[in-house]
Order: sequence, then structure tokens, then C-alpha cells
Amino acid sequence: VTLFPLQDALLNTTGGFRVLGTIAVTGTTTVTPAAVVFTDKDGTAADSYTVPATTGVDYLVGGTVKPAGTYPGTGTVTVTARAKTDYIIAAGAMASWSATFKTTPNPVTPAAVVFTDKDGTAADSYTVPATTGVDYLVGGTVKPAGTYPGTGTVTVTARAKTDYIIAAGAMASWSAT
Repeated sequence: VTLFPLQDALLNTTGGFRVLGTIAVTGTTTVTPAAVVFTDKDGTAADSYTVPATTGVDYLVGGTVKPAGTYPGTGTVTVTARAKTDYIIAAGAMASWSATFKTTPNPVTPAAVVFTDKDGTAADSYTVPATTGVDYLVGGTVKPAGTYPGTGTVTVTARAKTDYIIAAGAMASWSAT
């Protein structure tokens, strides 16, 4: 801090600059962390999260700094941005991201529909099983688990519910006359 030469009304001056003191000033740079990208695909093998590279920012997972890169995603992952020395996170900037990776869709094998065809028609029936993750449809309408009278040709089709898929190679349609 320097005081400039002063002059009064009679034109008297102090004769030069006077140093009053010296202070150190360090620069602080404001940074905005780049967003973490979460990828949650069907199943779990391709689930991942990508930590970006942002100058002046450390990204932490569970309190540990994660270098920029792509990592496998499982369960719930929370990534927090922290300013490095001589940097500050910009006011209002997002500094935490979180995602819960789902393990769905879950493959499911529908249980078989059972048809009973006895002599005559009075005792003919079909039984729709209860299978977690599966809706059974007759004529496009969902049929709850149970036994129903059978007449004519009956076709029952299995359809996966939300977060499920019919397992590869599994039978998903049954028909009887």
C-alpha cells in the first residue's frame, strides 16, 4: 500500500511516495465443475459413470478422489466436486451428482398355462399361473392367475411387466382348442 505525495492549500508537499505496508495477494479462480455422466443400460454389465476432467476440480466418490475416467456403476453412486487449492466452485454451480443403477430388466421365465380338455365341454378349462414379472393375456386382456372355463380356441400369451424381460428361449404363448 503506497501513499501518494500530498499537497496542502499552501502548495506544501510531502516530497515523495511513502510505503505504508506490503500485503501478499493470491489469485483465486472460479471454476464450474463439468457434470458426471451416468449410463444405466439394461442389465448391469454396461452400467457405468464417467468422471470428467475439469481444471481446478477434484471429483470424490466415498471421500476418495477419482481421476477422470469411466468406472463400473453398481448400486447408488454419489460423486461430489471439490475445488482444488487456489480455486473456488462458482456460486450456484452443481457440485454433486447421484444415481442408483437398476439391476433390471430382470429375465423371467413364464410358467406354463395348463389346459384341461375333458369329454364334453362343461369341464374344459385353462389355468393361468402366477409368475412374478409376467402378465398373461387372452385376447389382449390381462388375466389374473386362476382357472377359467375353456371354450373354442384359447390362446394365452405371456408379456413381461415393467423392469422384466422374457428370458431368451422361454415359451411365451400357449394355445389349445
